[in-house]
Amino acid sequence: MRQVAALALTIAFAVSGCVSVTEKTTLQPQRLTAVQGAATPLRCPATLVEVQDARPAGESAGMFGNRELRFEGAATLIKDQLLASGLTEAKRVGAMDVLVRLKRLYMSQQHGINTPVVVLEVRVDRTAPVLIRPRAPSVNWWGSEQELYDDLGAAVTLANREVIAGLNTRCATSYVPAR
Repeated sequence: MRQVAALALTIAFAVSGCVSVTEKTTLQPQRLTAVQGAATPLRCPATLVEVQDARPAGESAGMFGNRELRFEGAATLIKDQLLASGLTEAKRVGAMDVLVRLKRLYMSQQHGINTPVVVLEVRVDRTAPVLIRPRAPSVNWWGSEQELYDDLGAAVTLANREVIAGLNTRCATSYVPAR
């Protein structure tokens, strides 16, 4: 009888060590840190028709340590950054029409490396869409919440910069935007 009780107690302790508590964390877009440095301005008129949130996992944004991340309002964050870069919501004559679909936005963490993932699908006028996925892995020094925000902010900023760079390749070289 003692052996059965000892075995049951050993199993209970072993199993309890495998259990961890997951904390749900809703990310706050205003806390994302943008990458510093000069961003290339948009060199010709472009209308931001829409930014669609097409993430298959909805607002789920991966795991960071024991935190299950949720990112609400991600499409609005992308839209605001693109508008700040020179795109407009108002249609202008000769402007390119730009439609952006947010395909992925999440944090992956493995073996001390943070890998924020942002995937945008960009369609200009009626051309075939282009996928944009910047690479922004970083070392996870402390596992802090600030590192999470810094890394995701860098990935979003880099993705939007790639959108602007791609649009600029379609611009006539002599166009100078009115400010």
